[in-house]
Amino acid sequence: MITDDRTYVVFLSTWLKKSYPKFFDKFTACLNENDIKWRFIGNTADIWCRDYMPIQIETDEFVQYRYYPDYLTKRESDKKYITNPDKACKSMYLFPSKKTDLVIDGGNVVKGADFVIMTEKVYHENPNYNPSEIHTELENLFQCKVIMIPWDKCEKYGHADGIVRPIDSENVLLTNYVDYDKDFAEEVERRLSKHVHVEMLHYDVKKPDKRNWAYINFLQVGNTIILPAINIEEDDQALKQIQGYYPSCDIHQFNCEEIIKQGGALNCITWNVDESDEIKGFTEEDRKRFDELMNRFENEEEAIKNGTFSGFTESEVYFMGDINIGKFGNKYPGLGWYYICLLYTSDAADE
Repeated sequence: MITDDRTYVVFLSTWLKKSYPKFFDKFTACLNENDIKWRFIGNTADIWCRDYMPIQIETDEFVQYRYYPDYLTKRESDKKYITNPDKACKSMYLFPSKKTDLVIDGGNVVKGADFVIMTEKVYHENPNYNPSEIHTELENLFQCKVIMIPWDKCEKYGHADGIVRPIDSENVLLTNYVDYDKDFAEEVERRLSKHVHVEMLHYDVKKPDKRNWAYINFLQVGNTIILPAINIEEDDQALKQIQGYYPSCDIHQFNCEEIIKQGGALNCITWNVDESDEIKGFTEEDRKRFDELMNRFENEEEAIKNGTFSGFTESEVYFMGDINIGKFGNKYPGLGWYYICLLYTSDAADE
């Protein structure tokens, strides 16, 4: 299993830059300052790339699940935020080796060296299967034991990465449920302690801030941890505790108030992996090239000469479609269809 301490590069949705430009600039500057490589993911629908990107098992082995979260399907207007994982992966030339029809959120998959921790929300998301069938399928996919913890139904997402993180192969760290729901904390500890030793975060403050759950949702890349800061009293205590539990890591705090307001934190907006020959992604330079190509003409009519798309080369069409097929197809609809036809032709040839 590829755990966070074995990852080297971070991927971000392009929507992070579009929706939160100031946060994006500061966050990528933080990554650069800590020598963490980062890239973009194309063809996404929101910033929460942890939830729809595949699970990395080994360097060149990925598991893709069905991404259809209930919190984005209850209202028709929310469905536009459901990313198609196939399109996102294809933009990076990534083709997961394993696929499942199970509905899963990547944020509900917390990876240890030889275990995975998930909440029981995965059972509720797959009503056509019984829990035993789901559990067996998950262990076959992840090639390790899967530890189920209860779903805190006060939190609609049901993500394990807002509850627990591995410290090492034998120890895990639980968020501060002990501060506000001791019964739930005891039940989670009971389930986990059958397999690993459990440590717990705790904040000694007179008036706890309801956002202090977010510290557990830190980003770890190799031996570097970027820990959320919220500009509250708990910040210093969280930093000291994380430093104590991860003594071999370089730990840096980064203000995440703007993102936490939206319901997630640093692990939620990132997809960090071990470097793989299969993953291409694209850089800031690629993004600038995309913008330049998109602005070459005012509209598709100007790009057409003598009835052909001679305004762009075929490689440029591929490039723009790979980066953002939605934006590309909206401005140049005929070229967008041409790009899709090229992909289908390529896929058929591969088969």
